[in-house]
Amino acid sequence: MNAPEKKIEVSNVIEPYFSEEKSSTNQSINSACRMLTKEIKSSNAQVLLERLHDLRLRHSDQVQIFLALISNSIKFRKKKEPPIIHISSEIFGPDVIFKVEDNGIGIPQQMWGSVFGVYNKIYANKKGAGVGLALCKAILDDHKGYMWVGQSSNEGTTMYFSLGE
Repeated sequence: MNAPEKKIEVSNVIEPYFSEEKSSTNQSINSACRMLTKEIKSSNAQVLLERLHDLRLRHSDQVQIFLALISNSIKFRKKKEPPIIHISSEIFGPDVIFKVEDNGIGIPQQMWGSVFGVYNKIYANKKGAGVGLALCKAILDDHKGYMWVGQSSNEGTTMYFSLGE
């Protein structure tokens, strides 16, 4: 195989990663929720959606992000209180900012910077490998997006992420 053929072969693998068309955020969240059906039912979780903007991000990447965020909201819930997960988005300048807020046990503010590291687990007694948020951040970094933790209005956790519209 000569050099031009290799370039075409590689570009066919890489190009679909950067989507020129917007992918339905609602469909991505529905896919993530279907994957978490057992956890949602057993915890009596509610996933509440406000108006959501679509993103220029592959469906599979969106599913991965929402799967991690919804799963964490369920995993880190308060005892004897069903998780309520509120997902919304808004346009801010050239970006779409998503907010995923829950009523769980929260993340101590001094740990906000470390939750995105691979294998960093805030609560060692909880299931999981500690890679979900690191993967989300890596996906967003690859698309020049951002992810951060913010103050929640209900003592739970609020995760934000932004990506160019």
